[in-house]
Amino acid sequence: MRSLAHILFFTVITILIAQQVNLVHGEDEVKDDLIKSIDALKKALKIEPSNVEGHYYLGLAYYDKEMVPEAVDEFKKTLKLDKNYTNAYFQLGAIYTNQGDIDKAIDIFKKALQVDEANAMAGYNLGFLYNKKGLVDDAITAYEKAIEIKPDHYQSLNNLGIIYYKKGLPDNAIASYKKAVKVNPDYAESYYNLGTAYLEQGQLDDAVSEFQKATILAPKFLDAYYNLGIAYRKKGMLDKTISALNKATEIDPEDIKTLNNLAIAFHEKGKFEDAIFTYENIASITPEDANVRYNLGITYFKAGMLNEAISELQKVFELKPGHVKAHYNLGVIYMRKNMLNESIKEFQEALKTDPGYSKAYVNLGVVHYRKGLPNEAITAYNRAIEIKPDYAEAYYNSSFAYMEKGLIDDAIDMLKKGIGLNPDNSLLHFLLGNAYSDKDLLDEAITAWEKVLETKPKHYKAYNNLGFAYYSQGLVDKAITTLKKAIEIKYDYAEAHYHLGSIYIEKDMPEEAIAALTRAIELDPNHTKAHYNLGLIYRHLGDLDNAIAEWKTAVKIDPTYAKAYNNLGVAYDFQNKIDESIYQYKHAIEMKSDYVEAHYNLGIAYAKKGDMENAVYNLRKAIEINPDNLDAHFALGIIYRAKWKVKESEREFSIYRRLKSGGTN
Repeated sequence: MRSLAHILFFTVITILIAQQVNLVHGEDEVKDDLIKSIDALKKALKIEPSNVEGHYYLGLAYYDKEMVPEAVDEFKKTLKLDKNYTNAYFQLGAIYTNQGDIDKAIDIFKKALQVDEANAMAGYNLGFLYNKKGLVDDAITAYEKAIEIKPDHYQSLNNLGIIYYKKGLPDNAIASYKKAVKVNPDYAESYYNLGTAYLEQGQLDDAVSEFQKATILAPKFLDAYYNLGIAYRKKGMLDKTISALNKATEIDPEDIKTLNNLAIAFHEKGKFEDAIFTYENIASITPEDANVRYNLGITYFKAGMLNEAISELQKVFELKPGHVKAHYNLGVIYMRKNMLNESIKEFQEALKTDPGYSKAYVNLGVVHYRKGLPNEAITAYNRAIEIKPDYAEAYYNSSFAYMEKGLIDDAIDMLKKGIGLNPDNSLLHFLLGNAYSDKDLLDEAITAWEKVLETKPKHYKAYNNLGFAYYSQGLVDKAITTLKKAIEIKYDYAEAHYHLGSIYIEKDMPEEAIAALTRAIELDPNHTKAHYNLGLIYRHLGDLDNAIAEWKTAVKIDPTYAKAYNNLGVAYDFQNKIDESIYQYKHAIEMKSDYVEAHYNLGIAYAKKGDMENAVYNLRKAIEINPDNLDAHFALGIIYRAKWKVKESEREFSIYRRLKSGGTN
C-alpha cells in the first residue's frame, strides 16, 4: 500500500522583469534576458540603493539563474529595508528548505507569521517543517493556526490529517480529510489520503469509493490506482484488482510494487501464464533481484510446470546463495517428482542456513518415510517438534511412521501429545480414532471420531468411520444413519456408499445394497471391495454371470485378491465348469498359500473331477493349516471310504464327530 501524500506548498512568484516578451526562443535567449535583467536592476540599485522591490526582484533573478547565495543576500537586504515584505520571507524559507537547513527555514516562517498574523501559508509551511523535524505537536499547532486563519485552507487540513493518522488517531485524521474535500471537492490528494485511512482501518467499501474519486480527478495518479487495486484484492475482487493495477502500469510500466502485486493477483486468480509474464517483466527490470526469480519459480510450480520451476529456483542461488525458501520449495518440487534423494539434499541445504526451519524438518521426515526409512522420519519429526512444540503436522506425520513400524501404541502416544498442545485439531483426533480402530479399541476410536465432529460437523470421513465402527459393534441402524450423514455431506464419497452397501448385504436388503455399491463403483471404478461385495449380492440372488463379472473386475484391479479368485472358483463350480473352477482356486492359493477355504474347495473340485490324489492332498493341506476344519475332515472321510480305506475313513469321521460335538483335534 502506498503512503499518504504530504505536500509542501511554497509561493513561487515568476516575475517578468524589464520588457514583456511574448515568446522565448531557446535557453540562451532566456539566460541573456536574465543577465540583462540583473544588470539593469544592479544599475538601478546603484542609483537608488534603498529600493525594496529592486532588491527583491534582483533576488528572484539571481535565483532563476541559480545564483543562490546572491539571491539570499538580496532577499535579506529586502527584509532589512522592509521587515514586512512577506514574499521575501517566503523566498528565503523556500531556499533554506531546499538546502536542508530546516531550523533557518522555521525561523524565517515564524518571522513571516509575526509580521502577518493572517498569513495562512506561513502557518502551513511551519507545520510542514515541524513535521519534517519530527516535532509533531508543534506541526499540529501550526496547521491548526493556519486553519484558524483560513478555515478553507485545504492543504493544512490534508496534512493535519496525515499527522493525526501517524499519531494513531484515525478518526481525527478521517475527519480532517473530509473537511479538506468539503472545502475543495477537486483536491485528489485528500480523497487519496482518506481512502488510504479507510483501507488501513479495513473499511474497504469506503476506501474504494475515495480512491475512485481520486482517480477521476487525477487520471494519472499512480498511487491512487495502486491502492485501489490493493483495496479490491482485500475484498477478494481479483478481476477489479487486476484492472486497477493495470491502469497503474499504464502510468508507470516499470513501477515494481505495482507489477509485484499485479503478478500476485494473477497468481491468486489462477491466471498463471499472466503471472509468469508479469514476473518475467519484473525480472527484466530488476535482473539482480533474487526474490523475483523465487516468485517466478513458485508460480511455475503452482501452474504444474515443475521443470521450469526447478530452473527458476536454481537461478535464485546465482543471485542469493543460501536462499532458504528456494531450497525448501525445490525440496517440495523434487518430492512431487518422486526425486527423493534430491529432495532430501534441498531440505538439508535449507536447514544449514536456517536450523530452526521446522517445516523443512517435517518434509524431510515425509521424504524419509516415503523412502521406507521410518526411523529417520521419526528423528526429523521429533526435531520439528523440539523447534515448534505445538506443530500439529509433525505429530500426525510422526504417527504414520510409528504405524509403519507396527508401533501403534507409540503412534497413539504421539497423537495424544499433539492433541494436548492442539486440543481443537480435528486431524489429530481423526488419526487417533484410526489408530485405536487398528487396535480394535472401538469405544476409544468412536470417542475420538465424535470429538472430530464437535469442531468439524461436516467431517464426512469421521462420519464414515463412525458408521463402520457402529456396525462392528452391532449397532446396525445407527451405522446406517451415520453413513447416510456422511453421504449427505459429500455425496461423491465412494467409501461411505461402499460401507452402506456392505451393511445392506448383512441386513438382507439386496436392492439397497446393489444401489449403494453401484454408486460406489460409479464414483470409484477401481474400488475392488465394492466390486467384490456386489458379486456377493449377485451370487445370493442366483445371478452367477454378473457375480463372475464383478469378481473378474476385482482381480483385474487387484491381481492379488485371493478371496475374489476363490469366489470365482465357487461360481464356476456351481456352473459345473470344474476345470475353470480349479484354475481359480489355484490362483487364490498362489496369492495366499495358507488360504484354508481355497484348499478345501480345490480338494472338492478335484474329487468331482475324479482326481482323488489331488483331492486328498488339498484336503490334507486345509487340515494342516487348520486342524479343526470340520468340513475338510468329513470330505476326506468320504473320499477314503470311496477308496476302501476304511481305517483312514473312520479316523476322519471320528475327528469330524468330535469337532462337531464341541471338542478339539
